[in-house]
Amino acid sequence: MEKNDNGEGEKQGKWNIKPYLAVGLVVLVVLICAVTYYFAVLRYHGLSDFGAKTMSILQPIIFGIIIAYLVNPIVKWEEKMLVRISKKNTIDLKTKRMFRTISIFGALLLVIFLVGILLRLIIVRRRITIGCNSKLKSRLTPIRPRGLACNCTFLSA
Repeated sequence: MEKNDNGEGEKQGKWNIKPYLAVGLVVLVVLICAVTYYFAVLRYHGLSDFGAKTMSILQPIIFGIIIAYLVNPIVKWEEKMLVRISKKNTIDLKTKRMFRTISIFGALLLVIFLVGILLRLIIVRRRITIGCNSKLKSRLTPIRPRGLACNCTFLSA
């Protein structure tokens, strides 16, 4: 066995090819998955129809999860306040469930109230915008059907 200047021996001619094989294999698998996805989803319409139907079925569940995630901090805060108001050191399971139920209803009422206020603000803003635009207002007035003899004052322009 001959030693080189740097003392490596026979290892100088061998490459460590394992990392390159791993990277190449990952790139190949990603390309195969991308091409398969392209042909499965974009070319085969049955699969995309199935996906759309599945999403329409899962949509209420997803909305429920999102609403529960957003309302949970409010429920926890209200539950802490109820425990603090009750001034009991130990709370039994029945009282804890009652506090949780009250907190859930309170949080949902708060969310409905806030959404109602936001919708009211949007609707009022729309009315102001429509009121300022006379061309749009004239298009939105009710049109009296032809051929009807009616003495109603709200139908006359």
